[in-house]
Order: sequence, then C-alpha cells, then structure tokens
Amino acid sequence: FQIVFAKEYGINELYDLVLKNNFDIKKSLNLINIANEKLYSAKSGYLPSLTLNSRFTRIGVIPEINIPGMEGIKFMTPNSFSSSFNLNYTLWDWGLRHERIDIEKIGIKSEKINLELLKKNLKFKLLQSVMNLFLLEDTIDIFNENLKIMKSIESIVKKQYERGYIPEHQLLQIQLRIKDLESNLIDFIKKKKEHYNNIKKIIGIKEDFKVKRFVINKDILSLNPADAMKIAKQNRIELKVLFLQKEILSKTKKILKKSRYPTLSASIIGELKNGIMPDVEALKTNWNVSLNLFYNIFDGGKTKHDIKTVKYQINLLDNSIDKMIFEIKLNLLKLFQQYKLVSKEYVLSKKKIEISDKALRLTRQSFNKLLANYLDVLNAQNNFLLTKSSYLNMKYGLEFLNLNLRYEIGKNLMEISEEK
Repeated sequence: FQIVFAKEYGINELYDLVLKNNFDIKKSLNLINIANEKLYSAKSGYLPSLTLNSRFTRIGVIPEINIPGMEGIKFMTPNSFSSSFNLNYTLWDWGLRHERIDIEKIGIKSEKINLELLKKNLKFKLLQSVMNLFLLEDTIDIFNENLKIMKSIESIVKKQYERGYIPEHQLLQIQLRIKDLESNLIDFIKKKKEHYNNIKKIIGIKEDFKVKRFVINKDILSLNPADAMKIAKQNRIELKVLFLQKEILSKTKKILKKSRYPTLSASIIGELKNGIMPDVEALKTNWNVSLNLFYNIFDGGKTKHDIKTVKYQINLLDNSIDKMIFEIKLNLLKLFQQYKLVSKEYVLSKKKIEISDKALRLTRQSFNKLLANYLDVLNAQNNFLLTKSSYLNMKYGLEFLNLNLRYEIGKNLMEISEEK
C-alpha cells in the first residue's frame, strides 16, 4: 500500500490559491478589461470620424432618339460611378468628451475597488472557516481526552462490579456517559468535515491538506472606538465604492446639462464621380468644406427629467453613505464592548480550568483509594469538560471578535503570524 501525506499550507498560501482559482476573481478581472476598453472607446471621441461611400451603376437598356442623318442620341451613360468621403471633427462640445472620459476612468477605478472588496470578503470568509476548523479540532481533542479518562474509569468500575462491590446500574451509567461522548464526537467530526469541504470550495482544490496554525495581529485592540471610526472612514472599501458611484452620477449630471448646449463641428466632403449624360464620361472631383452648428432646441423635457432623476439618485447614495457610516460606528462600539466582556470571561475561564483540573485529579485519586464514588468522579469530569469547553469558546471568541474588528475598520486581515 502507499501512504499519502496531506500537504500543509500556511494561511497566506491558501489565500494565494484563492486568488488563483476563484471564479469570481476571474470575472472581476474581465470586468476591469471591459472598463479599460470603454475608456479607449471614449478617448476616440477626440479623433475625427471618416466615412466612405462608393456606388457603381450599370443600365442595360438606354433610351435613345434616332434622327435621320445623325448618330443616335442617348439620354444617359450606361456606366455611372460615384465615390465620396466625409471627414468630420467636433471643434467644441463644452467638455462633453472630457466628462465621458472621466466617467470611464472612474469606472475602471470602481471595478478595481470592487475587486479589492471581493478579495477582502474572500479573506474574511477563508479566515472564518479556518478558525472554525481549528475550534472544532481543539474541541475534538478535548472530547477525545475526556473519553479516554472515562474509559479508564469504566475499567475500574467494571472490576468493582465483577467483584460485587457495586450494582450493575452504576456500570451502565458510566457506559451510557461514554456513548454520549462518542455521539458528541461524531457530531463534531461531521461538522469538521463540513468546514473542511467548505474551505476546499473557497480555495478551489480537491486534494486533502492541512493548515498551519496562526495568530492574527491584535494591534487594533489598543484603539478607542473614535480613532477606529476615523480609520474605518478612510479604509472601508464599501464606502469608497459608494463615493465613486456618487462621483459617476455627478459627472453624468454635468453631461446631461451640457447636452443641451450647441456643438460646433467642421466637415470636409470630397466626391469623385462621372456625369450622367453620355458626353460626360470623365471622372470629376467635387469638394465641400463646412462648419456645422448643432443645437437641440426642444426635446420634450426629457433632459430636464433625466437631470432630476440623477439628482435623486445622488440623494439616495448620500443616504446610503450616511447609513453605512452610522452602522459601522454602532458595530465598532458593539464589538469593542463585546471584546472587553469576553476578555474578562476568558481570564475567569482560565482560573476555572486550573481549579476544575485540580479537583478532577484529587477526585480520581480519592476514587482509586476508595474514598470517593464513581458519581464524584463523573461530576468532577463533567465540570472539567464544561470548563475547558467554555475556555475554548472564550479563546476563539476573542479571535473572532478581533477578526470582525479588523474587517469593520478596514485593516489588512492577513496581518498574521504562524505558530511554530
């Protein structure tokens, strides 16, 4: 048989796989390419337009008049040819072309920021899933340790039962507790597999792997909520997206206003053709140079209502920006308060573990000396399991709160150090 070892990845290596394999990132990169092409298209407005038109006509039957003593007279030539070109250039449009180019530049910036937002959300999702995986692994270790202790207690109780020291129902109670632990273990293992498969889906690989343990930077915990809010206003990508959308609408409003102004263009028309009469077979040229003033006098009020529509859309964005800032502020206050409370509970849970561990050891020693019964051991073991599980939840609760704070503030989620 062949032993296959799962490859071990650091969290940054997993994130590199996300960037490489994620379909949404590939889609976002294509949207950036589309935005770039739209910019090139908008810039082409500064170039003159050139159109070419050519036509050839042949008439099979030509009417003619025959006069005695003279050659027949035809009213047109059987072959007619004409070709023309029109070179047109906009001389003045009140900056409309420039505004359109600015909109496309903002569009590119917006798509790039959307890509950064996607990356941020994928980082957050990846870190959450991996941390949940670590929590389940540690929980499984606790239950395995507890199961091992319970089985050792079972072997002692079983000997006491065989010797007739205790009734059978006491042995059965121990065995039932063991079955409960095994059932809980199965549930935790099932959840671990679900998180494991979810991580595979996020990073886009099929083979098994392991993840190196890591610690997230806790530098933001020294901040107060007011300073954190200032940083969030500068860093939150979602706010940047909204501000860019507002900028695009403001440019659109300017374009709509300027579209009511007259535009001036110059055109050169060149034509090459032969005459339609039979005595004008030679090709001749004709040139026409003109200045064109275009002014849409009446459009039924369409532009006016379009401008109002954009104005209301800007108001909606302003409301969305204010709402997001308000929600970020509330979330930061809530998260900082939760972190303080959970930190106190974490310190208490560490002390409780020391006490429950010592109580369990002493109870087991008393049990071995026949100074305590199996119920005392079960209670001590149950208290230790609950205390250690609570400690584990507090420990990871702090890590999740730190991660959420970094997300709300807009700090780099991948500022981490890997455990040795």
